[in-house]
Amino acid sequence: MQPTNKITLMLLLAAACATTATAIDIHGYARKQCAGAYLSCRDARPGECCSFGGARFASMKWDLIPAGSRIECHVFKGSSDGGSSGSHCTNPARKPLVPKKTRKTVCVSAGRPYRGGKYELVKRAKRGEDENEEANEVVEGDRDAKCVRADTLTLEDGTTFDLRHLDETSFEKLATLLQ
Repeated sequence: MQPTNKITLMLLLAAACATTATAIDIHGYARKQCAGAYLSCRDARPGECCSFGGARFASMKWDLIPAGSRIECHVFKGSSDGGSSGSHCTNPARKPLVPKKTRKTVCVSAGRPYRGGKYELVKRAKRGEDENEEANEVVEGDRDAKCVRADTLTLEDGTTFDLRHLDETSFEKLATLLQ
């Protein structure tokens, strides 16, 4: 193999690994403090919104955050008509949350306003005249990314169910039962 081809192959492999490393699980819980059974979007990509099918959840968790990664967490109330027409990944429920320290998990809890959530990778950037003042700059994530449906149900005992093959009506019923 030519040296240029080896370098190209190594760069492609590194890019593939970097994409895989930034996939984070997003969970929606019926109870506060990210406890109990939950619906998940496993391996969600930056900017990809996880929808819970119109059901409202009390807390959300971003899990398996790679070491050293900083994320900006977004939670959504969904469309104002209860989610029957339109996206569950609209109408922000709060300002984006950026943990001050890197963590493996982040939990956001606030009653039952959440119908969807996403994350974006950020880096700290200095801003303004005050050298100590910081801002967060999005480095990976599409603010208008598509909304994907939760693909996994996990019960309190750890039993998991693959939901990818459920039709939309069955998924909506299941999600509503969980809330």
